[in-house]
Amino acid sequence: MMNSILKMTFLGLALFCGVDSHAAKSTEVVEHEEYVKTDAGNIDFRHLNHVKFPGVFHKIARLQLKDNYLELEDGSKWSLSRAETVKGWESNRVVLCQNMATLSTYRFALVNLDLKMAMPISLIREPLPTKDDVAFVKNIDRSSDIIVTSDGRRWIVHSSDGSNFSKFNEHDRLEIGANVSDSAEKCPYILIDTAHNSYVRAKLLD
Repeated sequence: MMNSILKMTFLGLALFCGVDSHAAKSTEVVEHEEYVKTDAGNIDFRHLNHVKFPGVFHKIARLQLKDNYLELEDGSKWSLSRAETVKGWESNRVVLCQNMATLSTYRFALVNLDLKMAMPISLIREPLPTKDDVAFVKNIDRSSDIIVTSDGRRWIVHSSDGSNFSKFNEHDRLEIGANVSDSAEKCPYILIDTAHNSYVRAKLLD
């Protein structure tokens, strides 16, 4: 009943503003069309469309169906509940993000940007330090919530992530992922400290 009332109110305002009912309905659909139900919960792919930093995008280098784990191109190793689900993803662009599924033991998710699918995963091995593209924490300014990574880039951490931020230390290896929570517009990325399996939401400054 309430949904019907809200819809009628929306259409009425649209007509009052000179927008026809068909256009109003189209706007209503577009507003929610990027939310996709996945194994890792409801993912808003609108947030992922704005992720441009090259270090976020990964490739699956190895998939072990029997033992339910995968390895990314940086040497990191991740467990998942059903490796069969990501079979064939090797040629697709994937990113790491938070696991949005409730009542799940997996902390993160692997999102397939091409297929708009996601699978909950957990870190079981850090990225290999011998890989050229692996990021490290170079410097931390806790008074300003700033992290400087090994490539010289500066990141500002979300003000509410102080507890996890306190676990970060210089020389810790990082995975850079996409933030798919409600704070994604303010902080589009997550920095995963693989030494402690924790993350903070962050914005790239330069």
